[in-house]
Amino acid sequence: MIAVLGAGWKAERALAIGADAALQPGEDLAGQVRALTDGRGVDVALDCVGGAGWRRTIAALAPFGRLAICGATAGDSPAISIREIYQSHRRILGAPLGSRGEFSALAQALASGRLTPVVHAIVPLEDIHHGLSMLQQRECFGRVAVAVGA
Repeated sequence: MIAVLGAGWKAERALAIGADAALQPGEDLAGQVRALTDGRGVDVALDCVGGAGWRRTIAALAPFGRLAICGATAGDSPAISIREIYQSHRRILGAPLGSRGEFSALAQALASGRLTPVVHAIVPLEDIHHGLSMLQQRECFGRVAVAVGA
């Protein structure tokens, strides 16, 4: 797995939890990915940020590669080249939250400990603005959870 992160300290965390490589989202992302994949590119990319990074992610896909999108926090109107998609037989797939059954399976995996979410911080409800600020400033790695009640 190749992680693309905006800060050096996030790269260290990604490597610590299992990423094979950690890259900065620079202009030559596709070149960096190709160097790590013997010139091939990646078969699957997951993008939950959107925005300007889309085009670089598409360029990092191998022929017949797939880009799954599940968010657009950096923008939902990326400038992309349609040719970069169809000429290399690439696909873009929307991946919303999922069905009730998938959510139930996810909740069971969390409850049983088979899946452990990456949580950056847990903030009390009265400090929710601090949690939102961490998200907006991109100061977190993983989720910011809100604790309600005692």
